[in-house]
Amino acid sequence: MRTAYSSRYCPPDGIQWEDKLVRLVIGIASKGEEHLAILDRVVEMTKSDEDTNALVANATEEEFSFAAR
Repeated sequence: MRTAYSSRYCPPDGIQWEDKLVRLVIGIASKGEEHLAILDRVVEMTKSDEDTNALVANATEEEFSFAAR
């Protein structure tokens, strides 16, 4: 596998990351351009604050992982 994808499901109230409250964390490691399809999907899923808030508030970790692939 050349591309690795990992999502970090955050509770709806978020987690502290340094000095900021974070509600969604995504990690991608890739060789070449294989990660671009994942990034495109993430951008599609989080186009607005409302989209991101709905995703974080309503999706389980399993649902989010499936949706982002």
